[in-house]
Amino acid sequence: MPLVRAQGESDEAIIAVNADSNINDVADLQPNTRVAFTDDPDVRLMGMIMLEPADLHAGNIVPLLSDNHVLVAKHLLKGEADVGIILAEAYDNLSGVIKKQLRILVRSQISVIYHSLMIGPRLQNRRADIQKILLEMDKDEKGGGVLNALGFRAWQRIEDEEMEFMIDLMDTLNT
Repeated sequence: MPLVRAQGESDEAIIAVNADSNINDVADLQPNTRVAFTDDPDVRLMGMIMLEPADLHAGNIVPLLSDNHVLVAKHLLKGEADVGIILAEAYDNLSGVIKKQLRILVRSQISVIYHSLMIGPRLQNRRADIQKILLEMDKDEKGGGVLNALGFRAWQRIEDEEMEFMIDLMDTLNT
């Protein structure tokens, strides 16, 4: 069951190319495009949706599965991939030297997919207590320090209906 998510944070994806690439628009892409991505299903799904204007789908691309987003960028830099699907936050955290050698074709802005903390069945009876502690972390110095180290300011409650919507959305997008 859902507990909390980072306040004001969502997962977005980008489609990037090598800065020297002659590809200027997703619509320029053709079947058999070499697409680098990680095994993160949400990021890959968002990226594949952004590739739809070129009529690209899992059946007509050459997939290059990478262990992490830095390796996706490396595939682009080495010319091993035509485009890369990268978690926007990971792209934003790449060094300036790397980003100068890449170019973003498109960045998602759907704001409805995010990471969350969940609680398992054995702790469901403690859900409200744990949720309360997490929601109040930003109100004390140590908790605020932990949140700062995680890269955001506070936790935000997730309602069951909100999580069900996100799950339904992901299921719909996957079909």
